[in-house]
Amino acid sequence: MALSLDMSPSEAGRAILAFHWNQLLESESPTREGDNPEALHEMRVATRRLRAAMRDLRVPLGKAALVPFVEDIHWLAQLLGSIRDLDVFLQWLKAYGGQAPTAERPWVDRVIRDRQTERAQRRAELIEALDSTRYKAFRERFSEFVKEKPSGAPKSKGPQGTLFDLASTKVAKQDKRILKKAKGANLKHLKRLHRLRIEFKRLRYTSEFFSSLYPRGLKRLIKTSTHLQDALGVVHDSDVQSRFLAHMRCAHLNDAAMSRTLDHMIRNLHEQERKHYREFNKEYRHFRSRKFQSQMKKRLRKAASRGR
Repeated sequence: MALSLDMSPSEAGRAILAFHWNQLLESESPTREGDNPEALHEMRVATRRLRAAMRDLRVPLGKAALVPFVEDIHWLAQLLGSIRDLDVFLQWLKAYGGQAPTAERPWVDRVIRDRQTERAQRRAELIEALDSTRYKAFRERFSEFVKEKPSGAPKSKGPQGTLFDLASTKVAKQDKRILKKAKGANLKHLKRLHRLRIEFKRLRYTSEFFSSLYPRGLKRLIKTSTHLQDALGVVHDSDVQSRFLAHMRCAHLNDAAMSRTLDHMIRNLHEQERKHYREFNKEYRHFRSRKFQSQMKKRLRKAASRGR
């Protein structure tokens, strides 16, 4: 997706929404078919980027114009997210089962079957939702919305100034939010780590939206924020999955073999959690270093000066 320098913020906003809306629509059919989990993942990511774009561009696009779509996109994202989370868990379970001692594999298979049953139920709910009147009406309304041309939009400037002004402001604000959310975020405070992960995801999406305006300027920022988001994503997934297994263990206290297998699985997840947290810390020190921050600000200023 490429933005042009003569676009107003509102024109760029429509272009960004249209691009990710088309990504969502393209992945809908293979998601319905259910043969390709990556299609569902792409559809879910499209909802995330749409929500991020609506947040970043709510002023130039008009908050009132976006309000009718917020709840429906959130609803769709939750339906897709519940299945994607199960897909990630099932992938881990199958990898674990392939390396587990032979005696434990029947119990790992029980967990896999349990999660597959849950996934089938969630998928049925998704298909029902995609066939619903609510989704069809939302699909039609949003398709019309992204095709509309902004009324009375100036060629190069809008309420937020130039597109460069808007982009640099959003990136800078998101960087400050990360610094604030990072305080006290560690393995003892996993909710704070999860919120920090969300902020890195937002920084990544915001940078991706405007990256075409900054040749080379945002590439390193996108790459670094992606690594940080991914590392914290594994930490979060490991925590959620281990808590589910701990709950399952409580339900099987009288089954010594099952309980023992679940204990081993939980320890494995905790090891994975610690490993990726260490990777995050290493990358985060690089992100917060004076050298990295200075280089990023310098590149952004240089690119912005060329665009004015």
